[in-house]
Amino acid sequence: DDGLSYMAYTEQITFLLDVPRAPQSRQPWSDMVDCARRCARATEGVLVDDAQHPLTDAAVAAVARQLESHYKALDAAGLAAGSPAAVRVFN
Repeated sequence: DDGLSYMAYTEQITFLLDVPRAPQSRQPWSDMVDCARRCARATEGVLVDDAQHPLTDAAVAAVARQLESHYKALDAAGLAAGSPAAVRVFN
């Protein structure tokens, strides 16, 4: 016994999309996924979802559909994502 203890740990980078502050026209979801994929490649990591499952293209597309619904709901409420009103309300 060398008297040392070793802990296994996972290094992780978390990406979050603040929808009310991210104008849909700037394609924030697509840009964020592209950035996350580049980071995973550069670090020889794996891109996963919040349940630690590999993030598939189908999952990315499903999230994109959910985001479309959220953006429409914000617009319908008069709080377009990225607008001063949305930023004030979701501050």
